Amino acid sequence: MFLDAAAVKQENPLLYGGSLVVPSLADWDGDGLIDMISGNSAGKILFFKNTGTNPKPAYQDPIALKAGGVDIYVQPGYREDIQGPQESRWGYVCPVVYDWNGDGLPDILTGDSRGKFMTYINIGTKTKPELAAEKTLYIKGLDVHGGWRSTPGVTNLAGKDAYVILDRDNQFHLYYKIDAYNISDGGKLKLTDGSYINGHRRKGGQVGRAKIHLVDWDGDGVKDMLVGTGRGASIPNPTTGLPYNRKKKGEGATVLFMRNAGTDAAPVFEFPKMMKYKGNDILLGAHECAPTTAYIGGDGKTLNLVVGTEYGTFIYYDRKDLSW
Repeated sequence: MFLDAAAVKQENPLLYGGSLVVPSLADWDGDGLIDMISGNSAGKILFFKNTGTNPKPAYQDPIALKAGGVDIYVQPGYREDIQGPQESRWGYVCPVVYDWNGDGLPDILTGDSRGKFMTYINIGTKTKPELAAEKTLYIKGLDVHGGWRSTPGVTNLAGKDAYVILDRDNQFHLYYKIDAYNISDGGKLKLTDGSYINGHRRKGGQVGRAKIHLVDWDGDGVKDMLVGTGRGASIPNPTTGLPYNRKKKGEGATVLFMRNAGTDAAPVFEFPKMMKYKGNDILLGAHECAPTTAYIGGDGKTLNLVVGTEYGTFIYYDRKDLSW
């Protein structure tokens, strides 16, 4: 007669969240500390509580989040995955934490392996979050659908809640919130030369995968884009895009910085630049990597970078060590 299975413990382990982790940093439980919410390839969304401080965070063992009273477990089944039935159990859920319905509580918005974009509205309290069941995001009455395995970029642009994804054409597309479950079309995003921003050079399962994070990275008062990619991505075009067409050898998943040369009301982006750590390009495997930012580490007052890897680990980059 056996007891229930229990996890084997390791002393001082690396923080681990499954494979192909997608982090989002936010104060989830209202204690003033920046926690981490992370999706993974299995289709789970995990909560890593911070019991340290923001300058020196101490993340605890992950807890699987529930929605509608049951564990979140995104799976495409036999018909909804771009790579076919053999991928039926892989959810590749990509969450971003944001107060989407404006009630002061953090909600979760996701992309996943189905190419669907969903909402999990927080119906709890500031200190005891509780997620309602997954609901579809709509545009003109139709399900929002786009690049699979993509994280939506969500922020406030010029007083409006904005939502950026890779659309069905595999191009970066801006939408605006109407209400918690509906968005309106804001048009495809463009470069300063007027061209659309494409996401990939290959087809099939290599499309999508972009992890979009909207933030004023260069401190000029307008929101830029940080984009986590797989090694086969070629942003913003197939012939000169990055990271696929980088001049040096050793292609790999990377973080791209796309500066907003316009305004929040009318964003226009410069050609992407490779993010560098201590002068070297950040290259993190083959499948993809997922960037997010927060005022953690260092003095707690500087916006630093955290990147989720395909190996299930999370890498912290201090701002002073980064260039582009």
